[in-house]
Amino acid sequence: MSQRECAGTVLGFASDYDGTLDFHRGGGISQADRDAIKAFQAQGGLFGVNTGRTPESLRRKVGDKVRFDFCVLVSGALVTDGAGKVIWEQCVPRDVMTDLVRRFMLPTLGLYLIDGDRYWRASRLGRIFSRSDTVGFVRTLREIPDPVYGLSFLLPTKALARRVAQTINRDYGDSVTAYQNVVSVDVVPRGCSKATGLEIARRELGIDVMGAIGDSYNDLPMLQEADVSYTFGGSPQEVREAADVLVPTVGAALTDYTSKLSRWGQSPT
Repeated sequence: MSQRECAGTVLGFASDYDGTLDFHRGGGISQADRDAIKAFQAQGGLFGVNTGRTPESLRRKVGDKVRFDFCVLVSGALVTDGAGKVIWEQCVPRDVMTDLVRRFMLPTLGLYLIDGDRYWRASRLGRIFSRSDTVGFVRTLREIPDPVYGLSFLLPTKALARRVAQTINRDYGDSVTAYQNVVSVDVVPRGCSKATGLEIARRELGIDVMGAIGDSYNDLPMLQEADVSYTFGGSPQEVREAADVLVPTVGAALTDYTSKLSRWGQSPT
């Protein structure tokens, strides 16, 4: 990134959730990271999440621990502002969704379909059900309400996940895009990615400089889109190579990010 000599710059920073902001995948957000996020926001920075999760799933995990200024959800198919207002959305064609479920359900350990705010789990051993506390079973895919933002397949191995993602992109690339996320495959409307979601949030919120941190393959587009990108020392090699800086935590990334921009003559609004 080149030096820009201008004051009053709007700084943004986006973090993946699972394995990144929730570093231990289920342990929650550390107090140190929460404090670092609040400090960044207090200086005028805009902090957001960039994840494959739905709005409801993210709310369940985060609660009131962190206030997001923007959310890129379902791997870029849905972008909201800090108040939850939709500023961008794209949907998977229903006929494509149905064909993908029929074709790829057999080898999966789990198959999730993502409507406007929920996960629906499809199983070859039973009826389709929602993971929401308020919605139960449905008999067919037709009963899942619109909009359908995406699907997520959980596979038994990384190799199989890679092959499934490649097959979906080859055979359904006119309608959807598939991203490998270690042993899962996230499928979203064509052209959507964590990068496009980041760019939309950046444009809509007037962010001048964007940082980002992620830990897995599906974060690569986001890391490449960001002005300054971060990952962990234990991330896959391809992800480490795509990042500008290796850090131990999100909080450390925020500290490095703001110090870099300060040295380059930039300050938050």
